Amino acid sequence: PHPRRPQALAAFPQSGSLWVRAMIERTTGYVTSSVTCEPKLKEIGFSGECGDPRFSIVTRTFSPAENNTLKGERFPESYGTYDTALFIVRNPFDVVFANYLATDRGTAQKAKEAETGTPFKIPNDFVREQVSNYKRFYNFWANAPVRHIELRIEDLERKPIESWGRLSFFLGAPVSDARIECALHPDDVGMDWTTYSLKSYASLKYFSVGDEKYIIDSLVDELCALDYNSDPELDFDCDEKWAELKAATRARVAAEEAERRREAAQEAEERKKRRKKREMGAVKFWYDGLTKSSDVAAPKASKGVAKPPAAPRAAKGAPWE
Repeated sequence: PHPRRPQALAAFPQSGSLWVRAMIERTTGYVTSSVTCEPKLKEIGFSGECGDPRFSIVTRTFSPAENNTLKGERFPESYGTYDTALFIVRNPFDVVFANYLATDRGTAQKAKEAETGTPFKIPNDFVREQVSNYKRFYNFWANAPVRHIELRIEDLERKPIESWGRLSFFLGAPVSDARIECALHPDDVGMDWTTYSLKSYASLKYFSVGDEKYIIDSLVDELCALDYNSDPELDFDCDEKWAELKAATRARVAAEEAERRREAAQEAEERKKRRKKREMGAVKFWYDGLTKSSDVAAPKASKGVAKPPAAPRAAKGAPWE
């Protein structure tokens, strides 16, 4: 077994963890494994897959991605399972795009694009769900109470010698530059790991302007912490973006307060109308009762009762005339 307890290889789905595992195995000579057993990976050369993690230098985990579970993996995992964590991140645009292509809907739209040549747009609801999961995953591992290192998959591709050297040193299995360069070349079965993923940020055309802004605004803290804001494809100033978001937040809060006051005033007006209606109803009830009581006829005399005699009429020529 490897002389240390398993080290976590934490990566959000579609962040390039398979390429990282292959490079680790090719440079260090140690096998890797994953929390979720995938027999197909064992068939293509990952001999540590589905094996005892004590024999692996790293164990890949997707937790806590995708609503806390992924292929049976439980959340949260015990941090005590690992001595350290190798945290691999990828820019959220490529991550969302790759995860969308992994769905049936995304596969169908990609096939249609190949026929028509017109790029599709990733659905708004899918973007928001993925951004929420991405944010939760990043903050889960960035704040993990174990010694960990964060590495961008883009840096492993653009600056391989420096980045892979740093990674192997962290794992306690430092390797030479020559070994890294050798590992980057196609292997004996012809698999070229240098072209494992699409070009970084090539996925931007699949996002609407509104969704692109939504991703940056929602993940500005994470993007700035990972220095993605300095990538030429994004290139935004974190201080300006934070100031912009604070101003937007203040405006939203003010608008919400104005709406709350409007609704309160409207409710007060409705209560006033209801009270007036009740008062008018009470007055009408009283008036109707009074009217009915005045309209009641006097009782008729019963049969057999003599009527009072009529007053005598004065005789003609009476002295008082």
